[in-house]
Amino acid sequence: MSGVAVLAVATAATPAAGADLADDPAPGTVPAVIPPEGDPQLVDDPTEVSCAEPPASAAERIEHNQALAEVFFIYYRDLVEPDRGHHFWTTLEGDCLADDMTIVGGVFQPPGIVAVPAAGHLRSLMACTPEVPDPEAAWLQSVYPGGWGAEPGTLTVVPFDGGVYYRFVNRGVREYGEVDRRWEVGLALVDDDGRVSHWEFWVDELATRTVLEYATDGEAGPGLTTDEAASWWWEESTGWAVEHWPCEYHRRDG
Repeated sequence: MSGVAVLAVATAATPAAGADLADDPAPGTVPAVIPPEGDPQLVDDPTEVSCAEPPASAAERIEHNQALAEVFFIYYRDLVEPDRGHHFWTTLEGDCLADDMTIVGGVFQPPGIVAVPAAGHLRSLMACTPEVPDPEAAWLQSVYPGGWGAEPGTLTVVPFDGGVYYRFVNRGVREYGEVDRRWEVGLALVDDDGRVSHWEFWVDELATRTVLEYATDGEAGPGLTTDEAASWWWEESTGWAVEHWPCEYHRRDG
């Protein structure tokens, strides 16, 4: 599924902004209000977003699902802040991951990609390194002198009864102030207990190639095939993680 397809799924039946959120939406409708682009609207403290109790109605599920997307954005916006106490959908006190959660995502539009189990991997990252970002983001932070992370003012969230679609821009600032930007779009499916059961994310391949070329001092240039560029990205990000991670690093749990 491409990023365009994710957008089509998430917005196909969305009412106009200002529509009421019905407790019992008609079959086939998505009772969502698209908020304006900007910073999170519902979440001030990500650690207070809880999945301890299932949402009681469709309206509560929609609000809860929007909060999950905002927490994800806040995590990448505030990468440099220490001791945040949360890894987007997990905290030290609990998490919003279904035990059978799966994940599928891509940077270089790889063929034949399939969803894999992910809950164990994401939980292990939180337990291992609650004070630092995920390996790829940490690697990019080490590369960009002016930092890397989600750019404030770029988040758009489309919550619906069964999940949430979101998009935002990641930004890296080079030594002399030049800025690299990369779009990310994502779709999280959320079960009746309010926990993420499936997550898809897709990022801009062209922008990723620009980031990769900068991060490798031009060694991974624009002439690489998609497979070669993906291999470079894998080696650079996982190499950084293996060297700097305080505990054993696994890309995914099996």
